[in-house]
Amino acid sequence: MNKKLSTSTAMFALLIMAGTSTAQAESCVTAVRALVSWATVKNIPTTGNGGAYTMKASAQKNGYTVNGSAAKCSDSKPCVLIYPTNYGSGIDKTYGHAAVLRSDKNSKGTYALTDSGEAPYYGVCGGTRASCNKSVDLNKASVIHPK
Repeated sequence: MNKKLSTSTAMFALLIMAGTSTAQAESCVTAVRALVSWATVKNIPTTGNGGAYTMKASAQKNGYTVNGSAAKCSDSKPCVLIYPTNYGSGIDKTYGHAAVLRSDKNSKGTYALTDSGEAPYYGVCGGTRASCNKSVDLNKASVIHPK
């Protein structure tokens, strides 16, 4: 009986630990939707495989301006930054990546971003709803602007 009890206890502990680590991860799309009020499922749905990169076409279809400029993006009027699947190192090659773009390029040549990610891609800022200043190639990535 003690052997079964200890096995059950160990299995329970593993389930709790697995649940805890899963709960800490947040997809980039979920974070963007939580942080940018206009980036709703209705306004900018993901399509196909649900990848972040699909938000670009959905935004265009629904009348949002999508371009390679961060002009007018700010903390008070954030934009959505979409990294395509072929952007490069650190970006998911199946789903791409979405982040909140909170500034135009600063004097150091970087942009203020906030994002999240799931293993093995933890976002460009490296955590759940983490903020950072990063260089972004806007010839490859796209910016979705609020209406």
